[in-house]
Amino acid sequence: MSDFTAIRALTDSLKSILELGITLSPDPQRNGISVDLRLPKEMRNANVNGISLWLYRVTTWVTSLWRVLPASS
Repeated sequence: MSDFTAIRALTDSLKSILELGITLSPDPQRNGISVDLRLPKEMRNANVNGISLWLYRVTTWVTSLWRVLPASS
């Protein structure tokens, strides 16, 4: 899977989760708020209100690759 494909798949998954919890919420204060994959500036220019979700860069922190994380209690 290419980096682009992985980022796109993650973005689509996060968008779906947000839409289920916000856009489709039974809470009238959240229901109908859109989740958009455009940049905030693009949404403003298009006069669109909602949540802007976009992932653009993933990097690896080399020093943490093999670090053992403490177990949470």
